Amino acid sequence: MWKTATFLAACVGAWMVTGTAMGHSASQACGTAGGAVETVRRADGATLVICRFPDGSACSEEALLRSVCTEGKAHLPTSDPVAYCRAMGTMDDPGPLWTGPRMPEVVATGLRHAMGVPADRPLEPFREGGFWRCMDGAVYACAIGANLPCTAKADASRTPNEGMVTYCRQNPGVAVIPAYAAGRETIYAWSCRGHTPEPGGQVVEVDQRGYLANIWHRVAP
Repeated sequence: MWKTATFLAACVGAWMVTGTAMGHSASQACGTAGGAVETVRRADGATLVICRFPDGSACSEEALLRSVCTEGKAHLPTSDPVAYCRAMGTMDDPGPLWTGPRMPEVVATGLRHAMGVPADRPLEPFREGGFWRCMDGAVYACAIGANLPCTAKADASRTPNEGMVTYCRQNPGVAVIPAYAAGRETIYAWSCRGHTPEPGGQVVEVDQRGYLANIWHRVAP
């Protein structure tokens, strides 16, 4: 058996190999392809199920089921975010097997372009304030400028939060509750009907992973 647990403990900190928990179909496919199933668990409880092959290459359960994962085609860890997402499928963060920089230059450059920022503007804000993840085998990125909630899931609740209640109590009848009071994750336009917060129409779309689609940009491929 490979020394995966030792390797991950040394290289990825909060993640560790804990066992196997892949779906039956994917597990069969992994075994048929000559791999072994591993489950990597992070300190916050999040898990990632992978199929690892004897040559050290690996990929996610989703990629295996999409038939884009075979021995030698998904060498992980890697420093190529495009190849990494193609192999891993969908991940809400780069995860334990990524060994490249926190924000790869190719992703930062793609994000700058996707946000309509001129190419001669500094890349540092995107490197330092950017996040990326994988969805359907593609790379998506977000920059936290203007306090954008890149790492938070969208709030689809129509129940007012404490910030809205307080704001309407102090500003009855206001047509628009500002984002700092309503919360930047909400997908609705909120107003104050008298002293009561009231949700209006949906103003932001939510992607398949539950994030605000308007702030996450597909940057590759």
